[in-house]
Amino acid sequence: MKSTTDWITEICSKTQNPSLCLQTLPRPSGGDRKALGQISINMTQTNAKQTSNLITSLSKQATDPKLRNIHSMCAENYKDAINNLNQAKNAMNSGDFDGMNAKASAAETDSSICEDGFQRTPKPFQLQQANKKVSELL
Repeated sequence: MKSTTDWITEICSKTQNPSLCLQTLPRPSGGDRKALGQISINMTQTNAKQTSNLITSLSKQATDPKLRNIHSMCAENYKDAINNLNQAKNAMNSGDFDGMNAKASAAETDSSICEDGFQRTPKPFQLQQANKKVSELL
């Protein structure tokens, strides 16, 4: 049977930034893969919701219509990401770890699409950092 540390190492090795994951993921006593997956998804959901709120705030402040459109697109991407993370949690709770991975991957794609929207426009540093953290936790 795998220890909590073994599960954490395995889970974090599949993220974009394993060292961030290892630093961030708490060590629950007696945690199994499902418990650790729950913690990981919850942390990512929290970060995705914070990023979504940041996007809403930045959109309200933006005066450039092009930038407002990019923020609007990002808001939709993060709405989809949060929905995919909810579905990932449901899949995990039912023991469907392949489904969980597929939905987590879809959430990561949603985050990346937001990032891609800023290729021709400078992105706000706060959003860049928040978006990066969500992507790296997935």
